[in-house]
Amino acid sequence: MIRFTGSDGMIEIGGNSVTLVKASPMSQTGRSIDSFDESVREEYIAYQQSKFPPTRAQIIEPNEFIYSAPSGYSDHYDHHYSFIQAVRNGNSVLQDGTFGMRACAPALLSTDSMRENKIIDWNPVAMQLR
Repeated sequence: MIRFTGSDGMIEIGGNSVTLVKASPMSQTGRSIDSFDESVREEYIAYQQSKFPPTRAQIIEPNEFIYSAPSGYSDHYDHHYSFIQAVRNGNSVLQDGTFGMRACAPALLSTDSMRENKIIDWNPVAMQLR
């Protein structure tokens, strides 16, 4: 299995399925501010309310989506069949260099991000670091 973890959730790729898991939204933290003087308490409460404004009730969506390939599907076979047909018929391949760059760059950068313990911002349109 391959797992990509980001600030908005996680993607797990394994076998013939892809699972998307949304991260839980941040919520207001508990407060232990009774010992603060009144002005500091009010400033802290105002800060919390600005960072976590009250929201209206929203439709609750599932936190996890699982996409599975049909039974008997082989991505290995389809990938090689498409490549061989392109070579035999002189067609362009489905997964060209741009496709490969778009597929592997975020994966490689997520590893760099983990190793360097910092966020790496990737522009997928320009295919460059921001």
